[in-house]
Amino acid sequence: MAEQELQEAALAVKIEFDNAILRQHTTARAIAKRLGIAESQFSNALSGSSKPRDIEIRNDARKLLGMEVSK
Repeated sequence: MAEQELQEAALAVKIEFDNAILRQHTTARAIAKRLGIAESQFSNALSGSSKPRDIEIRNDARKLLGMEVSK
């Protein structure tokens, strides 16, 4: 059960970012470039990983996209 909840939470994060990227009329590639990271690293961060660097990337992307930043 816990595994399913983690997968659902990860999917929710991905959907949240996909919607924000669409609203800003930009691409994941462009956001990654503005963050100074590889597109693959950005994609991995959006997959819902709880690694500290991935959390940092998501928070930085949230700022760029005008989203609420997690603590």
